Amino acid sequence: MSYIAVQQKHFAQLMHDAEAKNEMSALFATSDLEVETGLAVYRNNLKVAWRNALIATFPVLSQLLSNEGMGVLAHDYLKVHPSQSGDLNDLGVHLSDFLKDYPPLADYPYLPEVAALEWRVNCAHGAADHVPLQIADLMVHGTEDWLAARVEFASSASLMMTQTAAGSIWLAHQADGDLSVLQRDSAIAQSERILISRPLWRVEVRILDEAVYQLLGQLRDGASFEQAFTFVEQKGVELDLIHTLPMLLESGVWANIIF
Repeated sequence: MSYIAVQQKHFAQLMHDAEAKNEMSALFATSDLEVETGLAVYRNNLKVAWRNALIATFPVLSQLLSNEGMGVLAHDYLKVHPSQSGDLNDLGVHLSDFLKDYPPLADYPYLPEVAALEWRVNCAHGAADHVPLQIADLMVHGTEDWLAARVEFASSASLMMTQTAAGSIWLAHQADGDLSVLQRDSAIAQSERILISRPLWRVEVRILDEAVYQLLGQLRDGASFEQAFTFVEQKGVELDLIHTLPMLLESGVWANIIF
């Protein structure tokens, strides 16, 4: 390892551990007190950058906890999961799992699922662009070929089932959201089936009924439309295809069709 690389490693160690002792002091032509004062500024800037990165990735979680609360959470989280990437967008990859076993917030079981949803939203933002399928793409070979066809999901689209109302919580905290829907504890405790997609540049979150969720799950796993429809019918749930198909096309869930 080169001399510069060694010193960079020492400096990074000092950013994470104020008590670390190493050869860095030899680089500074000043007193230990002045060195420590200067390093404290770097450490504080780093903590602020990490907190702000998590706030940007988890804006709804930040509203629920406050920016100050996110600062405390970021401090505790990064002790266990220090940054492993030069991209701050990757910082929160383990946050939802961390929250599942985080004692200070154990009384709020919806928080890990809100964090998991927000991470999916973050990933959808960064996913590759695609041209969403249109109704003409499905019908180009006629009805029979369409029923036998399979679809490929866009990399920005995913399905999620939660034990709490994470999707409703996320939607209620958007600019046009309605927080009154969350006033009852029973509303927060209900399970939900969620679709995350990005038809153009803006990520969308939709709450699905069981029929649509089951349909999409089958199509995602490689079933043809006919096979997926049969599966939903056998489940005994009613699918409103007249409204469902346009909604899914509008959501930009599918990137390709295979006849």
